[in-house]
Amino acid sequence: MQEREEYNSPFYELMDSIYSDIPLDQEFYQSKPLLAHYSSLANIESILNSREVWLANPTLMNDREELEYGLDKAMDVMIESKDIAAAFNNAEFHRKFISYLEFKYKYFRDEHFPDTYIFCLSQIGEDEVDGRLSMWRAYGFDGNGAAIVFDTSKISPSPDATPLRIVKVEYKSNIERDKWLTAKALEIAKIIQSNPVDARDIFAIAYQSFERLKLAALVTKHIGFAEEQEWRVMFTPDIKDERFDEMKSYYNGPNGIEPRLKLNFDKLEKMSDGDTKFGDIVCNFILGPTRSSNLNLISFRRMLERYGLGHLKDKVAVSTIPYRSKA
Repeated sequence: MQEREEYNSPFYELMDSIYSDIPLDQEFYQSKPLLAHYSSLANIESILNSREVWLANPTLMNDREELEYGLDKAMDVMIESKDIAAAFNNAEFHRKFISYLEFKYKYFRDEHFPDTYIFCLSQIGEDEVDGRLSMWRAYGFDGNGAAIVFDTSKISPSPDATPLRIVKVEYKSNIERDKWLTAKALEIAKIIQSNPVDARDIFAIAYQSFERLKLAALVTKHIGFAEEQEWRVMFTPDIKDERFDEMKSYYNGPNGIEPRLKLNFDKLEKMSDGDTKFGDIVCNFILGPTRSSNLNLISFRRMLERYGLGHLKDKVAVSTIPYRSKA
């Protein structure tokens, strides 16, 4: 069985409506946010030197359990939905729907998920010149690191379909997520019930259902993390684009060898409408609150000059949050 059948079922279009609840500002080109990446000074230097960021597989991050919960729970709800079963009004059609849905899940797990990558950023306001203390503690090496802030208004979205997206994370409690899944199953059931279903349409229904559930799982986190205001640069291989093959690489670190997508900013034309360079989209830098000396500031500016980014040295500031790490 192919990942998507060639028969052009009308349900591919009919089920576009199940995406209508996605907030308009979830895509970066709608809200054009400033996005900060907090990390160690060594990692920030690596980004400056290579002009690239490394996207990692979600299973290697602290979002693994949430992602697995989201997909597994979604599958359970779809399979057990009495509304969907009743909407088909045909036991064989319903059985095929479940079979196709399980095929989609297995295909994603075995073929696509190993090459799914994300890079995490935090939305930051123009007036947040010090960064956010919780982010310094969790991701900025307890205040010893730095943050690089990107201006997404300088990135033009690609006019063509691309496997690379910048999306806003949604935050829900487990109860809210379960309610959303139940409501989504009912919405799918109503579409099935309101339109004539041919045997050839069942795969399209399963395909669209799973794609919506997959997207929700990839961009939803527990509400306890809401303060992070996270956005994700997300690569999903369901849209084929051989230009990204050269960026698929690895990292040989303390946890062994792991897959990475090394996204080079000087090649951002792969996701944007034009030739967007690294220096064009960097808004400013913030040094962590425990690196607040004038020597740190001078040294960071010197580093920018070494990597050919001297024109950005006036965009470096030091966080004035009165925080000292325990280290």
